[in-house]
Amino acid sequence: MSNEEVAQTLEELARLLEVRKELIFKILSYRRAAAAIRVLDVPLVEYRKLHDLEDIAGVGEAIAKKVNELLDTGSLSLLDELRQSSAGKR
Repeated sequence: MSNEEVAQTLEELARLLEVRKELIFKILSYRRAAAAIRVLDVPLVEYRKLHDLEDIAGVGEAIAKKVNELLDTGSLSLLDELRQSSAGKR
């Protein structure tokens, strides 16, 4: 999974949290992390071999776990749940 794909996933997560009226700091945190990942000059899969993902500006422990899940599995369980929840409300 590319940095751009990870960033897009985090942005989608932020949008769905915004629709659910979650706390603004969470939404902004995902957007900040997405922006930082997007401009990272090293692929995340390589970066995490040498560094903690938390070394990236805007990436804390919770977001690092989600990014690792994305890189390891290609999906994010929280995002899947939010998508299903949003689809059920239509």
